[in-house]
Amino acid sequence: MAALFWRFLHMRISRNARRATILALIAACGGLSAFGCSSPGSGTSEGPADATGSIGLELQAGGLMLSSVQYTIVGNGFSKSGTLNVANSTQISGVIGGIPAGSGYSITFSAVDAAGSGATCSGSAAFNVIAGATTTALVHLTCKVPAKTGSVLINGSLNVCPSIDSLSLEPSETTVGHSVVLTAAAHDADSAPSALSYVWSSS
Repeated sequence: MAALFWRFLHMRISRNARRATILALIAACGGLSAFGCSSPGSGTSEGPADATGSIGLELQAGGLMLSSVQYTIVGNGFSKSGTLNVANSTQISGVIGGIPAGSGYSITFSAVDAAGSGATCSGSAAFNVIAGATTTALVHLTCKVPAKTGSVLINGSLNVCPSIDSLSLEPSETTVGHSVVLTAAAHDADSAPSALSYVWSSS
């Protein structure tokens, strides 16, 4: 069949025209191999992926140790959440793909200080996605460090101590089995916290 084809070409066209035809056939075959003759998986497929883009992230958080950052992307009926592992990174960054092209997206981040200070960080940013491109979004994290000091409210009360005005003992000595008369007088300027009373004790 091929011999008949070339004999037909030889009869119908000149040598130069045949050479041009052969080049055209080679070019056509090359075109066919790129589109119709390639093996499965050898080319890029067209589909929903061509309508998506990516977002490149660069987060700022100074003075804290962050090992992971949680993110949530919402917009245009799309929602995606995940975690960025930054434990072994010198900066907090990442690329999140598979986002449908569109505008009006927002991304929210949250993180906790891994050093145990109790600080919590959060931030958000708005961005648009262009199909087949990576959009850069800068998210500024605001971190709140819990207070490490406190205060005490002091309420003082004033009490004036009683004063002894006089003390009398009659007689000043006696033998065993006899009694003495003890007389005392005192005053309490504020009469607090209770009424003035007298107590006598002896060994």
